[in-house]
Amino acid sequence: MNITFRIFLLSSALFLGLTACSPEGAVDSSSSTYSISGTMDPSASASSSSYGGYSSKVSKSQLYNYSVVSNLSNSRTVCSDGYYYSLYCVSFSTPPVAAEGNVDCSGGGSFTVSGLPKGNAVGCFVRRYSDSSSSSSAATTVGAVQIPAANIGGSTDTLVSNGDVGLNVALSSSGSISANVTSGTVNDNLSTDTSSTAFTASNMNGVWNLTCNSNNGGTAFSAGRCKCFLGESFYSEGSYSNQEQCMDDPNGPGAGITSTVQMGIGIYIHKATALSNIPIENNQTIPSGSTINAISIWGTSGSPGSYISLKGSGGEGVTTLGGALSWDTSTEDPTTSVAWSESTSVTIKDGNSNNITFTLPAKIDFNTAHHEAMVNYLRSLGALADAQGFTCTWGPNDSDAYNTGTGALEDNIECLNQVLSAISSNESIILPRVRLKPFCDQNGCQISKVAADSSNPYYNTSAFNKLRIETEDGGLDYPTTWSSSDDYSSSGTNIGPKSNSIGISPKARYVFQPLDILPNGAGFRDGHHDERHFECKASGGDVNNAACSASNTYYYLKCQAREELAIKFIGSSEPFDVIFDQTQSIAYAELRKHDSNGESSVTPTGTDTLTMCATKLNNYGGSFMATATKQ
Repeated sequence: MNITFRIFLLSSALFLGLTACSPEGAVDSSSSTYSISGTMDPSASASSSSYGGYSSKVSKSQLYNYSVVSNLSNSRTVCSDGYYYSLYCVSFSTPPVAAEGNVDCSGGGSFTVSGLPKGNAVGCFVRRYSDSSSSSSAATTVGAVQIPAANIGGSTDTLVSNGDVGLNVALSSSGSISANVTSGTVNDNLSTDTSSTAFTASNMNGVWNLTCNSNNGGTAFSAGRCKCFLGESFYSEGSYSNQEQCMDDPNGPGAGITSTVQMGIGIYIHKATALSNIPIENNQTIPSGSTINAISIWGTSGSPGSYISLKGSGGEGVTTLGGALSWDTSTEDPTTSVAWSESTSVTIKDGNSNNITFTLPAKIDFNTAHHEAMVNYLRSLGALADAQGFTCTWGPNDSDAYNTGTGALEDNIECLNQVLSAISSNESIILPRVRLKPFCDQNGCQISKVAADSSNPYYNTSAFNKLRIETEDGGLDYPTTWSSSDDYSSSGTNIGPKSNSIGISPKARYVFQPLDILPNGAGFRDGHHDERHFECKASGGDVNNAACSASNTYYYLKCQAREELAIKFIGSSEPFDVIFDQTQSIAYAELRKHDSNGESSVTPTGTDTLTMCATKLNNYGGSFMATATKQ
């Protein structure tokens, strides 16, 4: 996916049709607030197992637990998929204002979100409930509303209004949401102030300190949430081992952390000009001749006051998209190569949470490497981890003899995926986010590169020749059809990089996105999916379900976790108040089968796929406010 211009292409599974509270162009000049009204109509094909969130077993850390300033409008009634919904919006003002409108599916899906302050950008979220009466703390955020503007350099995920508003909002089967303004005051619903001088390369480029400030945000954006999201190095104070434990502290999020939590980030702003019309996602186009702002954010090493950006001397690794873009190099050129990590020590956690330390091998050029070079490099990482005793716990229990940690992890695709996932958790290492997908058919998935065994389809000596490598934002140009005879490593067919990709994203770079200049600040949004497959059997599988029982059939549970991050800088000069909205939830869950007729979907017995995926993957999210000061 092209992350520089990621606006998300959606296939609709659920629609929210919104109409203005007042006729188009009408403004109540006596009011200081406005409303968003509309209807929701789930499509006939919508299924509770096919999109966003998990509400019947939700942890505190998934919740957007704001103070809602207006009464919930309409009655929350069940929709055709068996769930209940609301639209929830938060203004990016000081202080923030939150409002929620219930969806009344018995009344045509109507709802109203009232009490939003005029002239302020807002972020809106679709919430999902399991019943009609639960409070907002029991909701799961399905996803964030995006409101594309006519000018891509403008406000792509916020709304600035002086009059009541109508929107069209679409929720896809993968959990992504888009929206378009359909009515409201003419020409002011998507106001964009592009004359701001605060958000320029000279003012913003460099390293910033983010500090959790208990005075910021009031009850809407608590300091405790900030500590849990920024304070990983402080978790030991509260005896936390992960973010979820910090969020679920019975005394309140982050209550065990008493220190002032700080984190460093490197921020870099670039400008680019479109030399031709560039089609992007969500049916939009960057017009030829238009200028965009792009922001790149990197992690840091070191301590407060002396943070060092992990960007180092390397660039972001982006391209000109075959000459379609011209980057402004007068301040800083983002097109130079990324300084990928090599010959440096890395410590990761194995399947038993033990520390495994080894030295990375010499790097390869990930943006030009073909299938075979990528496979060889990734397998070398598995071999290094295995040599230090990495214990693999991924994959079917009987997939090979190496799950005990006594064999070659590089010969097992799922074990190698576990090593790669562990490396991605180390933010000091700059490598691509990578996942390997094994070839599957009715006999099972070819996971282990050992001698073929007719009684165990996981064993296949050519498993690595026909697997597919997925990388965030780049990738290899595999053919559409995937067959058992494929050999992507053979001479003449070794698969190379996609020609229309902006380049593989280094995982230590949080985002490379359009920067939206707003009347009260600036912001951006980033998101990606992480997909896992789990073998399903009637018993003895990764997951067990009675529906997975037919002979000569391979079943697997497909779980796609969606992460979305939205950040808004409030103000016109430092120190900035910075609002973070982070959603990490199960966006897609499906039970699939391979048989002699091909691949198809299966309905599980006695449960739903969201519940099945929730037992395998952790989900969390939240919002918080911090203060940003340039180092």
